[in-house]
Amino acid sequence: MRLLLTRPLADSQRMAETLAARGFDTLISPVIEIFPQHVMIPDKPYQAVLLTSANAVNALLASNLPDAIPIYCVGDAALARLDIGRYSNLQSAAGDVMNLIGLVRRELHAENGPILYLSAAVISRDIALDLGRDGFRADRYVVYNAKPVSALDEKVASALRLGAIDGVLLSSTRSARLFLEMVSRSNLTSVTSRLTAFCISGTAAKAANQVDWAKVVVAKQPTQESLLETLPDS
Repeated sequence: MRLLLTRPLADSQRMAETLAARGFDTLISPVIEIFPQHVMIPDKPYQAVLLTSANAVNALLASNLPDAIPIYCVGDAALARLDIGRYSNLQSAAGDVMNLIGLVRRELHAENGPILYLSAAVISRDIALDLGRDGFRADRYVVYNAKPVSALDEKVASALRLGAIDGVLLSSTRSARLFLEMVSRSNLTSVTSRLTAFCISGTAAKAANQVDWAKVVVAKQPTQESLLETLPDS
């Protein structure tokens, strides 16, 4: 089975290695490119750090924050990329931003100081606003920009035309929407009827269902691990 990976390049390359070990052939055509934003994180007595993406990890690692500071990640991908030897107070919200907000509300107290929130320039939900309604102060710093890629990789476009791809992995609602825009610009919308869409969440599946697919499969949990579990035996 040949799968198309649409995550940013470095993430797709890591996923390709994992899938190759399981016997899958893969092609990569990122729909988003990551551009780190170099910011100076101030020396404040933050009580915790919030990461909504693994792409924010490098900014955290470059900071001078104390090693014991609690770090709350939306998903396990960010957790896996942290230097476990340096940071030990780590928690994952299993890929659900509302779970992350719930964790903060249960475990932290507004009177204990501000929270550092490292994010992308474009976000689907502003956690700082949510927590602000509970009296928390969350300082948001944009540490990367995730910009849409303009066109499909030429090799991938050719493979789609030839029917040489069996399925596509869609790791976010935005990725699903951007993938459809890219196939439309390449006059390839009709090829989706031959593909299986493996979607990380119901909202990603809803975005993907703007076109016809051979099949749409939704992960049980909004995590990369759960997404990979939806794949059949190679």
